[in-house]
Amino acid sequence: MGAAITQRPTCFGGAVRLSAARHAALPEVSGGSYWVTEYGSSDNEKQFPYLLKYSPYQNVKAATAYRRPVLHGDSDTRVAPLHARKMSALLQSASSSGRPVLLHYSVAGGHSQG
Repeated sequence: MGAAITQRPTCFGGAVRLSAARHAALPEVSGGSYWVTEYGSSDNEKQFPYLLKYSPYQNVKAATAYRRPVLHGDSDTRVAPLHARKMSALLQSASSSGRPVLLHYSVAGGHSQG
């Protein structure tokens, strides 16, 4: 979803996203290392360039009309809360739409709860 929001920012109403290049490296993400077979690993020098091509955080472009909220929950066991915070801040600073980019942060929400 995050890749879609950075590739086609006017098509989506909101998303939750992590950095594809860092998903397995963060201790806050439960089971991130299990995703390496599906997504690849930034530790693998052959896979890293592919991760960067679709990693949402690394593909935010300045002066783009980003305009939708990033949703996230504090209790998420799949996406570290820091990803939503960093992505929201980056989209806010890069957006040229004049519309707000918001972070809806629920202390009870997440993939496994809410």
